[in-house]
Amino acid sequence: MTEATDDTLRDWLLGKLASADADVLEQRLIEDEDFAARLRGVETDLLDDLARGALAGAERARAAAYFAATPQDRLRLRIARALAAIDAGKTTSPRGRGHVHAGDPGSVRAMRLRRRWSATAIALAGIAAVAVIALRLQPDATAPAAFTITLTDGQQRGASSIEIAVPAGASELRVQAEVDGDAGAHYLLAIDDTFAASGLPVRTAGAYRYVETMAPAAALAAGAHRVRVVAEKGAAGESSWTLTTRNQ
Repeated sequence: MTEATDDTLRDWLLGKLASADADVLEQRLIEDEDFAARLRGVETDLLDDLARGALAGAERARAAAYFAATPQDRLRLRIARALAAIDAGKTTSPRGRGHVHAGDPGSVRAMRLRRRWSATAIALAGIAAVAVIALRLQPDATAPAAFTITLTDGQQRGASSIEIAVPAGASELRVQAEVDGDAGAHYLLAIDDTFAASGLPVRTAGAYRYVETMAPAAALAAGAHRVRVVAEKGAAGESSWTLTTRNQ
């Protein structure tokens, strides 16, 4: 089989490839980290197209089934649709979710692929260009201090990846991100396509304005991540950061 194009990878995700061709790609997914990262990019584009209503007919039906296979996939689609609605400057309601039937060979293959892909993603190596992020513990009178990740404007995506050492045993992380909005503005903070918190108000600490949320440590498991902060109300714009996490 020749080098797979992005269109071929997209067809694979949608269960449209012949079994022999799909088997070859599955084996490469296990062995090739760069290929796994490329496939994830194709999947993200497919998710974005579905969330923005850019698909139709059988392709839309297959994509809807693919992103309805697990609770995590359904959450990713809801987050993608929320971000798409914000980007479009309008509010939309979540669309009906498809269902995967156990007897559908394409669905079974997609679920098996997803399980293998998850194991491969955890094993991906870090990124060469890194910067140390400001990390601090916040005191709390009634509970142990949460490990805090602070994302500032100077660490925006496009400069370098931010390296974070997450304490072993942490179950929740406090994520703070700098914003431009004034009091009354609200933001959505999303980590990859797996976690999102909306309606976050602007907080201040001197001249520093930020939003804050608690996120499960699993959302920032060892590996590469993208954090996005999107204005929902009373402000405009979007910020994003690229993170690489490791266990301490």
